[in-house]
Amino acid sequence: MDGKITPPANGLKLINLKSRVIPIYPDSPKRNGIKPNELLPLITKNFVSNAYVIAYLYSYVMVGKWENNSLLFHDPQQFDESKILKLRVFNREQELLVWKSGNELKARLRKDDPKARIVCCSC
Repeated sequence: MDGKITPPANGLKLINLKSRVIPIYPDSPKRNGIKPNELLPLITKNFVSNAYVIAYLYSYVMVGKWENNSLLFHDPQQFDESKILKLRVFNREQELLVWKSGNELKARLRKDDPKARIVCCSC
């Protein structure tokens, strides 16, 4: 071996992103999950700019946007916070991931480090 890193057979380069993960815990020390009615305030607190949304519900998947402190879907009446299995709200700087665990929702926020050098994938 000559010490060089050989690229994978598919020709892609590894992307090395520097980010930090922040677990989301409610104010109450008696539980470690969030309630469905705490979801919109949580998104509002962490996303001041527009973002994309993917909601995995029991029977279907919804794709939409977060704009002006509102979730916007093609058919907003179908979105039921109590039916969430997984929800992703993301933009170029961060991602909020919410998932169902037992009878409650858990969440974490991942923020990219703006000072980190991001290597693009290239073929």
